[in-house]
Amino acid sequence: MASATPTVFDSWESSRGALRYVLRPSDGTRVNEDLVRRAIAGVVPEVILGSVMSIDQRLASGIREQAFATMVLTLFCGSAAIVTLAGLVGMVGFVVARRTKEIAVRMALGAQANDIRRLVAGEAIGAAFVGASAGLIINFWASSWLRRFIYGLDTDLLSTTLIASVATLVVLAAAAIAASQRAVLLQPTEAMRTE
Repeated sequence: MASATPTVFDSWESSRGALRYVLRPSDGTRVNEDLVRRAIAGVVPEVILGSVMSIDQRLASGIREQAFATMVLTLFCGSAAIVTLAGLVGMVGFVVARRTKEIAVRMALGAQANDIRRLVAGEAIGAAFVGASAGLIINFWASSWLRRFIYGLDTDLLSTTLIASVATLVVLAAAAIAASQRAVLLQPTEAMRTE
């Protein structure tokens, strides 16, 4: 097997009057900056070298800022999602707490625990389903509208939107079931005394 011939790819595209070269070592190792500087200084001593890096290092430095911005945006989105879900769970608990007397009256009139669970959980899950459906419709409308203004916007993220909607429904269903369980444990006489 013949050894590879050393090759230098010359870039004719200049950046502020400077030329850029891409070096690829034949053995696939990392570019040795000192060796490159000595080799070029031995041929053309008046050349001033800027940065010497491999193509992998150049590509990594080119996407470093975008990767950091994406990570920060992801953290903020995740935090917003957690705060939103906590607010929704609190809202479900608040609605059930406001209906304490109504639930006590229903239990005093003979409603069974399963009836109360179905009532509370069914209403919360129904409202969450309506909200998720409206969110999906608004999302598709807004993304198709934004596509006209933002070049390269990928609006075909149905799976991401569905995953977010299903996750919200699951959290709200869990909150509704927990709230309905608390409602079932109420004693009608004590519940009627609470404000």
